[in-house]
Amino acid sequence: PGFCNRASLDEIISKDYSLNPGRYVGADESNKLSPEEIQEELRKTSAELFELMKLGIPMVSTARVEGLDDLHYVATDEYSASKKITNHLISLGHTCIGFIGGSKSLYSTSRRLKGYTDALAENNIAVDETLIEYGDSLMESGSRIAAGFFKAHPEMTAIFSCSDMMAIGAKHAAETFNLRIPEDISLVCTDGSTVADYLDAPLTTVKQPTVERGKIAVEHLISLIEGQDPGPSIELPTDIIIRGTTHQRTI
Repeated sequence: PGFCNRASLDEIISKDYSLNPGRYVGADESNKLSPEEIQEELRKTSAELFELMKLGIPMVSTARVEGLDDLHYVATDEYSASKKITNHLISLGHTCIGFIGGSKSLYSTSRRLKGYTDALAENNIAVDETLIEYGDSLMESGSRIAAGFFKAHPEMTAIFSCSDMMAIGAKHAAETFNLRIPEDISLVCTDGSTVADYLDAPLTTVKQPTVERGKIAVEHLISLIEGQDPGPSIELPTDIIIRGTTHQRTI
């Protein structure tokens, strides 16, 4: 029996690794995974997990995996986290908020998008589909998408990024447009990785319950190994860490 720590792709890539641990995303441009390769890796992983499940091997995932409803998981409540952080931007007066998502095939991306759109709707803010784009969780895609937003939507005052690395890319794009963060553009993300701590303006982000999630996942796995019922899969709540990249809307 083994423990399958199925971290979300967002988390893997945000730490600058490709899905193959022997390949560093930042070390060699030729080793970066293309969006098509990411899709294929996800497909392979889901297929491998399904085969292990058929063998009856006890497994617990630390993220919900799309299409594997019977796989027990201890995950983060991505929907509530995204809704909270979008509401934080709205409370600061922002009504034109760009959304930079991760891969469309990720369950976490769909839940984060739902939290974002529901927060807008509940505050009577129309959802603008031209302010929703998807990247690959890497810095370059965040920069490219943000630049597109700045060109097409000069009225935009905030960006929600689904990964810290894409948020850093968005910050770099803002600088090329002579936009200040947070004075001109507020910027938030949902990864909560340590990379967010080392910017000149630390990112406002979601505090991921990483330690608690791992601890509970191991406890549930032990229960499965011992033939006991660990109870239902769960999604853990999160907190927002408000730092240096959000500001009251001034225009």
